[in-house]
Amino acid sequence: MNKVCVFDLDGTLLDTLRDLYISLNVALKKNDMPSETLENVRRFIGNGLDVFIKRATRRNPDKFNDVKRDFKEYYDVHCNDHTKLFPGVKAMLENLRTWGYKIAIISNKNDEAVQELYKIYFEDLVDCAFGVKDGMPTKPDCAIMDKVMLYFGCQSGDIVYVGDSLVDMEFAINSHVKYLIVTWGYRTAIELKDVGDHRLIPTARLLEKKIKELNPRYMDIKEILRHCDHTLLKQTATIQDIYALCDDAIKYNTASVCIPPAFVKKAKEYVKDKMRICTVIGFPNGYNSTRTKIYETKDAIRNGADEIDMVINIGNVKAKNYVAVKREIKAIKKACQDKILKVIIETCLLDRTEKVRLCKIVTEAGADFIKTSTGFSTAGATREDIELFRKFIGPNVKMKAAGGIKTLQDAQDYLDLGCERLGTSSIVKIVKEMENA
Repeated sequence: MNKVCVFDLDGTLLDTLRDLYISLNVALKKNDMPSETLENVRRFIGNGLDVFIKRATRRNPDKFNDVKRDFKEYYDVHCNDHTKLFPGVKAMLENLRTWGYKIAIISNKNDEAVQELYKIYFEDLVDCAFGVKDGMPTKPDCAIMDKVMLYFGCQSGDIVYVGDSLVDMEFAINSHVKYLIVTWGYRTAIELKDVGDHRLIPTARLLEKKIKELNPRYMDIKEILRHCDHTLLKQTATIQDIYALCDDAIKYNTASVCIPPAFVKKAKEYVKDKMRICTVIGFPNGYNSTRTKIYETKDAIRNGADEIDMVINIGNVKAKNYVAVKREIKAIKKACQDKILKVIIETCLLDRTEKVRLCKIVTEAGADFIKTSTGFSTAGATREDIELFRKFIGPNVKMKAAGGIKTLQDAQDYLDLGCERLGTSSIVKIVKEMENA
C-alpha cells in the first residue's frame, strides 16, 4: 500500500503572499476600492478564492464578482512574480521521494493557478496537485481528499497531511488523516495555539523526520530481496555451502550471489543463467598489486563472473596518491569488459575528505558502483556514509551498502537512502525464519 504525504500549498510549501497581495490590490484599485495591507491579506488567505475576495470586499459586497474577475485575470499571469519555496522545502520533498513516499498537493487556490505553480516548482518533486474548480467545495470539506485517495489507491490511514492553518487542521480531522502544522506559514503562534505543540513543526528538516515517524513506510520483502547480493565470503565456506547459497538466491530472487573467486566456475555451472554471480577482487585488504587484481578480474570473468567487487588500495589513499587509485580502478574496469564493477572503498578507514575524494574518483574512473565496506574491517556501512555518497557521486554511479546489515529495517533504511544493492548474508536468513515460524 502506498504511503502518501499531502501538502497544502500557500504558506506551507510556497510563500505566495506578496503575489496575492499585489494581485488583490490591482483588482481593488481597478474597482475604485481602497488597497489592503499585507497583514490583512495574510489573514484573508486560507479558505479559498471566494472567501478571500469576500473578505477583501467586505465594505463593498456588490463588487465581489468584479474584483474576483479582475483578481483572477491578473493573478493567473503574475502568480509567480515574487513567489518562492520556503527554506528547506525542496530538499525535504526530494528526500521523501527517495524514501518512496507518494506526494500530493491540495490547495483552496483555483486549479489553473495551482497547475501553473505545480509545473514551475513541483513537477519533478510531487506526483499530483489539486486545486479548486467551479462548483467544488473547498477545505475544510473533505471531498478533495477523496480525490487523492482515489488517485493513489490508498486509505486515510496511509496519509499524513501538512498545512499551516486551523483550516488545515479541521480539514485533516474531517478527512480522518494524520496531520502536522508548520509554523513558518501565514498564521501566528497565537492563532495556532489550539493545534498542540506536538503537531507544530518549525523547520522542513524536522517536518521530514516527523512524517517518517508518523507515517512509516515499510517495503515489501520481495522488493528488499531483489536488491540483495546474497553473500558468503567466510574462509570456512565449502562448495556445498555455495550451492546452498545459490539455491536460496534463486528461490528468493536476490540480485546476485557474492562468493569467493575460487568457487565462481562451479557456481556458474550450477546456476547457469538462473542467477548472477558476483565475486571479490583484492579482497579483503586491497593491497594486491594492480597487475594481480587485473589478472584476478580476467580470471573471474573467464570462469563466469557477472559482477566484480574490487577493494581499492587504502595505502594509496592515505598517501594521497589518488592518481594511482584512479588508474587502478580504470584498469580493472577495462578488464571487466561489459561486466559490472563495484568499488569497495572501506569507509570505516577513511575520513570525510577522503570519502568525498573517492566519490569523485570512482565516478571519473567509470565504475558502476561505489561500495562502502568489505565487512572484514573495523566496521561496516553507515547511513551517514550513504548520505555522503549520494551528495558527491556522479549520476551514473550507483551505491552498495555492505557490512552490518542485519535486519529488515536496516535493509529498508539503506534502500530508502538510495542504495541499489545491499551486501548481506542476513536478509534471506530472516525471511526463511519468518517462513518457518
